Amino acid sequence: MEVVPVVNQKGGVCKSSTALNLATALAEVGARPLLVDCDPQGHSSLYCGMREDEPRYGSRTYQALQFPRLGIDELAQTTPYGFDILAGGPDVTSAEDSLLKLDKLEVFRDKLSALPPDRYTHVFIDCPPSVSALTLSALVAASYMIMPFTPESSAIDGIGLLLKAAKSMERFNAQGTVPLLGVVMVREGRKTRHQRSVEAAVEEALPGKLFTQRIREATCVNNAVTAMRPVLAYEPKHDVCTDIRVMAQEFLARTAAGAKGRK
Repeated sequence: MEVVPVVNQKGGVCKSSTALNLATALAEVGARPLLVDCDPQGHSSLYCGMREDEPRYGSRTYQALQFPRLGIDELAQTTPYGFDILAGGPDVTSAEDSLLKLDKLEVFRDKLSALPPDRYTHVFIDCPPSVSALTLSALVAASYMIMPFTPESSAIDGIGLLLKAAKSMERFNAQGTVPLLGVVMVREGRKTRHQRSVEAAVEEALPGKLFTQRIREATCVNNAVTAMRPVLAYEPKHDVCTDIRVMAQEFLARTAAGAKGRK
């Protein structure tokens, strides 16, 4: 089981969409993904129509963080799109203080480790746009991390801080390291000089980490959000869906190469 936080300390760079798209695309090819919504905005839950309004005991992610006896297998819900989800919401913010005060940053690592080995092939954790306790807890559990960004220079400013945070969590991580699997350009428009300079800056800072496949900007992505469905289900034959599926295959190739490197 590969645990992959989707991280960027900047908001508006499609973390939730990237996590949701990877889960949906891998489910299409027979994988068994779990999507964990750790972002207080609850966008990845909302985008697939799974966010609960005023749940009695709090969102599923909140319950996983706060109640030691509740396992992920008890809390996860099955979506119509082939993957399971721990739905989140604003209440996950209230779990942050206890994660730090009670030294519980290992909660995701421990609860995921308690699952049957074949329960899920991949776990994608949609992290908040900050290096918060929720993000640190995800990094403790991580096999790799992945970072989406948009073609604007400010979107890459937080890379160094996130890599430093990941380094600080390595002593808690079972494999002793939290490698960056790659960075994915999303909302790509027409190639401009500025975009090429941003790509060059990313490649210089992180050689070999920029995914070959970019995700183009498309109106149907926003329409799918409004419809509360993954774009792969909303308009499966659109060119942007081809981008997503190719990116998912590149993701699988990178994780396979990483697994060989760990042996």
